[in-house]
Amino acid sequence: MARLSYFLIAAGVIGIDRFLKWWVQVYMPLPHVIIPGFVRIYLVHNLGGAFGIFPRSGSLFILVPALVSAGIAVTLAVVHIHSRLLNLGLALVLGGALGNLIDRITLG
Repeated sequence: MARLSYFLIAAGVIGIDRFLKWWVQVYMPLPHVIIPGFVRIYLVHNLGGAFGIFPRSGSLFILVPALVSAGIAVTLAVVHIHSRLLNLGLALVLGGALGNLIDRITLG
């Protein structure tokens, strides 16, 4: 698979991420009941890292994903990795990291 295709996969992940977040906000009534009395989906804005650690550390959560994304992008573009599965994994992580970075920059 050509290197460009891994960047297209990352772009696709970003597009799916943006679309699903838009769709949930516009079309899914929240809280949304999945299993009555047991499972509900709520809209929650996390202002920190994983599970809310380090709340309001905005610059940290912009700088680190930007550096990681740049490192993955350079790896995909320059390093000759012969494993398609590893390249695919890197492309998926790159798309997810850039999707989260977009959220951090646009939503705070």
